[in-house]
This record gives sequence, C-alpha cells and structure tokens, in this order.
Amino acid sequence: MLKRPAGARIAVATALAVTAVAGSAVWYLTRPDGPALEPRFAADLISHVTPLIESKMTADWSTRPARMGCAVKPVGTTPADADTIAEVQAVYVWAGCQTLTPEGTATILPIGVHLTPAVTFDIPTDADWGTGQVTSMFPEQFHDLLLQGEHPAGLEAAMKQRVRELS
Repeated sequence: MLKRPAGARIAVATALAVTAVAGSAVWYLTRPDGPALEPRFAADLISHVTPLIESKMTADWSTRPARMGCAVKPVGTTPADADTIAEVQAVYVWAGCQTLTPEGTATILPIGVHLTPAVTFDIPTDADWGTGQVTSMFPEQFHDLLLQGEHPAGLEAAMKQRVRELS
C-alpha cells in the first residue's frame, strides 16, 4: 500500500475545503435574492470570511467542542466602493451556522467581520437586541438589510448544504 506524504494529504484536504466553500458560494449567489455586490466579488468575500466565521462561532457559540459549519451571504462592505478583498476593512453578512453534531444546533444572525487592522467580529447577543445596542454594531446603511425583517431566503438551505459538505 502506498502512503501519501503528509503534505499531499494536507494539500488535498485544503483543496476540498476551498472547493466546498466556493461551491456553496456559487450556488447561493445564483439565487434570485442574491446580494447587490458584484457576484465574483461576493464569492471572494464568502470564501474569505466563511472560515473566519466558522472558527469564531465554533470557539464562542458551540456548547461543546463541536465544530460549526456556516453559510454566509454578504450584504455590503466598508468602504462601500471596495472591489477587492485587500480594500475591504469590514464585511457585513447574514450567517447561518449549525453544529456538526446529530442535534444540529443552529443560529442565523447578522455578523460584522472587521478585517483590518486585525480580524474582529460584531456578533449581536440577545441582550444587544433587547437594549437596542445592536444598531451601533452595524453601519446605518445596512440596518434595513440586517436588522429589519427576516433573514435572506435560502440561507437555511445553504447552511444545511454546508454542514453536509463538512460532515
């Protein structure tokens, strides 16, 4: 039996993960209620922030050491005229995240991902919603998209697809 070198196994695993994220992004962005962002740029944003959000949600929200899989739909960036990841200071998204466990505990919420100077997150808690503090977490131009009404159609299905890809 031939054994692959560890580097090759890591490269294959990385390629599969990138393909899974990109596949989810393409499927989700082709839905009729896709973001106002240019589709290729939105796909780049999804590929960039999805692993960051999954890591953060796993560390902070998972009730036990259970990894979380997330589907992400970007609604905008700061600066608003950014068209490359290098220009983006922050990305504002809807994220649907679910634990990779049989119970599949899930949440869907708006998240701000600040990319510079260091990666930080604005993730509202129940207390933030109850006190109105959530409005100070997101730029006003995104309030209608993130804080009013329902989460985007298709986000739950995309989250379930992401969980299947990671399981």
